[in-house]
Amino acid sequence: MDIVIVGQERSGTTVLRSIIEELGYENIHEPFNPSNKTPFKKFVHDQDGWWEFHNLPDQFSRYLDETKEKTGKPIILDVKYAWLDLFPSFPFLPLKDRNKPSLVSYFSSRNILPIHVNRWNKLERIVSEELALSTGLWHRRTNEEISFQKITLGCDELIAKIEFDLASSKAVSKLLSDIQVLEINYENDILPLSLGRKEVLAAKLEEVGLSLNDDNFSPTINKSVTQKYREIIENFFEVKELIKGSQFEWMIQGPEWHS
Repeated sequence: MDIVIVGQERSGTTVLRSIIEELGYENIHEPFNPSNKTPFKKFVHDQDGWWEFHNLPDQFSRYLDETKEKTGKPIILDVKYAWLDLFPSFPFLPLKDRNKPSLVSYFSSRNILPIHVNRWNKLERIVSEELALSTGLWHRRTNEEISFQKITLGCDELIAKIEFDLASSKAVSKLLSDIQVLEINYENDILPLSLGRKEVLAAKLEEVGLSLNDDNFSPTINKSVTQKYREIIENFFEVKELIKGSQFEWMIQGPEWHS
C-alpha cells in the first residue's frame, strides 16, 4: 500500500513521513516541491529532459513504477495543500472524481492511501513557519540553531491567516472524506512523541495496518519551537492582545505563551 501524506507546512508531515519510512517504505520526500531538488525531478531530467506539465501524470507514474521496481518497497510521499491541483484534469476518471483536486483524483486512481495531517493550533503553525522562513531551518537539529532568532508577526493579517488555515484544513478533510483516508492530528497523535509516548500514534496507524509495536523502534519528535514565544516574537504582547477575547484565544493557552 503506497501512502501520501497531505498537510500544511509545520504540521508534522515530515516527522510522520520519516516514521513510516522506518516501517519499510521508500521515502520519495516532497516530489512536487518547487524549491527542492527531488529524486522525481532528477528522474524527469534524465528521462525526458524537462518537466512537461501536460505530461506530468505520466511522468510521475513512470517514476513511481520504476522506483517501486528498483527498491521492492511501497512508496511514501508528502504533498502540501498548495500542490493538490498541480496535475492537469483527468477526463478518463469517473464523473464523481472529476471535481476533486487533480492529485487527489490521481491518488484515488492509483489506490494510494492519503493520510491527512492537521495541526489544530494554526497560530502556533504560523509562528513555526515564520521562524523557519526567517532562519532557513525547516528541521531543527540543535537548540542553539534557533535560540537567538526573533520574528515579528503581522498583526493586521494574522486573524485572516488563522481563518484561512482553518478553512483550508476543513476543505481538504471534506474533499478526502469520500475516499479511504486516515486523519491524523498533530497535537493529539504526533506531539506525544516529544514525551516519549508512541502508543497514541501507534493506535492511529494500526487502523491502516501499520505497526509501531517493535520495542526497538522509538520514534521521537524535536519540537521546532523550544523557547517561550515571548523570547522569539518581537511583538509578543501585541499578538497576545490581538488574540485575547477572540474565538482563537484557546490558541494562546499553552505554557509557551505564558509571559
